[in-house]
Amino acid sequence: MSIVMKVWPWRVGAARILPVAAGAALLVYAWREAPVSASALPWLLLAAVCGVATTKVLAYRRALRRLHEGVALAMDGYLRPVAPADREGYGAEVLRDYNSMISRLDQVFAIVDECQSSVIVERDTIQILQRSFPGLMLGVAADHHVVTTNRQAEHLLGPVGGKQDGRTVFDLLQLDEPVRARLVSALERGERLGNIEICSPVSGRPRWFSLNLEPLPPAAGRDLCALVILQDVTEYRELLESVASRDKLVALGELAGGVAHELNTPLGSILGYAQLAVEAVQDRQGVGGSEEAVRKYVSVIRDEARRCSNIIRNLLDYTRQGRCDEGAGDVLAAIRNALDAHHCRLKQVDARIEFEAGTEPLWVALPEGKLEIVLGNLLLNASQAIEGLPERSIAIQVSASGRGVQVVVEDSGHGVPERLRNRIFDPFFSTKELGSGLGLSIAQSIVARYGGSLGLDLRHEGGARFILRLPAWVGGACHG
Repeated sequence: MSIVMKVWPWRVGAARILPVAAGAALLVYAWREAPVSASALPWLLLAAVCGVATTKVLAYRRALRRLHEGVALAMDGYLRPVAPADREGYGAEVLRDYNSMISRLDQVFAIVDECQSSVIVERDTIQILQRSFPGLMLGVAADHHVVTTNRQAEHLLGPVGGKQDGRTVFDLLQLDEPVRARLVSALERGERLGNIEICSPVSGRPRWFSLNLEPLPPAAGRDLCALVILQDVTEYRELLESVASRDKLVALGELAGGVAHELNTPLGSILGYAQLAVEAVQDRQGVGGSEEAVRKYVSVIRDEARRCSNIIRNLLDYTRQGRCDEGAGDVLAAIRNALDAHHCRLKQVDARIEFEAGTEPLWVALPEGKLEIVLGNLLLNASQAIEGLPERSIAIQVSASGRGVQVVVEDSGHGVPERLRNRIFDPFFSTKELGSGLGLSIAQSIVARYGGSLGLDLRHEGGARFILRLPAWVGGACHG
């Protein structure tokens, strides 16, 4: 190319001189042949035409040569414009079009280079994310073969050599039949799957994974149809099981301590009065008095034994979660029955009852017998909270909706201290000296067994306010 560019100025000069020299030679020749004759005119015209034609041919030749050199440079990868034509009309339009094309190609190639750089940056970013992704990533083809994996998958599952490896995603994960059928269906339909827990034997022991499936849109030349992402949750499950086991042990310890505390007092009384009865029987003096004393001691032993029996029965009612009786109950009738059953206790504390009963029954998915136990515990708890206070009132409000019935039992006591609100439903927890601590626990257990809820209104200021929500009766509402 450098040699062509060096001789180019000489060629341009020769192209300009040769037509002039040829025309001058023809004129001299014509003049010598017929200096004054009219026959010289054709020769003069011929010389002029030849000069003009030669000039145009040489001009076009120069333009084509410049175009050829520009194309040669473009083929070598150098998109450079060529010099314009010496005169307008002698290949100038072709050269302008070529230079315009070169300019546009240069812009297109600049855009292509920019796009290529962006693609490379995105590719490197994706590769970094893939390598640093903490989970297992499997690229699955349409025939379920694993064609690509990330580093974490190779570490746990071993190297996978694409389709020639012969193993599918099901061979690697060894899924059970329900999960396998669900994954096959999702792969065939191009559906997403999220957070499906699976157990797969990996590295000689079972491991738990959270499986997610992300389908990929079809593309020419790509075998992948979906990405299977597995997050190892084995340690998380083991931690949950450890925490659950610890919580069970703590609950068992609290339960055992509560049972021991509740049974210790009546058992102590039974033991003491049994000893007194034995001494009275053995006392030979005052036989009549001795028999009356024995009768008194045995009566106390009987009452304390019943107390122990009640504690055990309440504990069994609390822990028995596998069975519940089906049937409907009228909330208003259960409230009236509970008020009648606790009439003596409410009269003893001089409680003022605020309750407006409707005429139409409100049926819920809880038998009336169970309802009376729940409402009786709430009334007993309220009567204990207002005992000895200047203002002694218990308000019962009932509201119904299409989904169920809500019962609010509110007392005018001091309320539940904030530090104790999280414990009032715990078994054997009580703020009363003689309370068993099982009333609210049993009530909440019964309600939850039938799909309802019982809780303390934490936003209420003043006395304790319990909210009982019961599902409407639709038949077969047992949730035990």
